[in-house]
Amino acid sequence: LQLPDVVSDVSHLLKRLMQRRLVLADVVAALRAGERAVPHNMRPINPEGESWRVYGRDLDGRSLGIGVELLRQTSGAFVVIVTAFLEESKS
Repeated sequence: LQLPDVVSDVSHLLKRLMQRRLVLADVVAALRAGERAVPHNMRPINPEGESWRVYGRDLDGRSLGIGVELLRQTSGAFVVIVTAFLEESKS
């Protein structure tokens, strides 16, 4: 599977995880226990993508929001995780 160059740059996600005192395992837990997903008005990184917010519980039971971009390409579809935040602290 050939992923676009944007997938190799996870610096924004890692920066947000550190700022918000989250770990990647929190993101995985929230995605696995997803409670809802809603379209997001953020412009996608890739013009062929769609921006969404997925909400679920992290390892500590906190409500976590995860910004994702869904990409559809001829070789298949995949998700790029863009950001993560504690829902109650999001303004």
